[in-house]
Amino acid sequence: MGTALLLSLSLCLFYPNKILTLFIFYLSLSYYYILITTFLLCFYCATASVK
Repeated sequence: MGTALLLSLSLCLFYPNKILTLFIFYLSLSYYYILITTFLLCFYCATASVK
């Protein structure tokens, strides 16, 4: 999680292109959103199969 944040921060500092930085930031956010959603779905399926 910290590496994507550092990457976007370094991009914002060294390449002050706001569109590129926002694009990478939203890309990393959507990536972690997909990870969290997958984890929650697996957790829900596991608890549902136990019951």
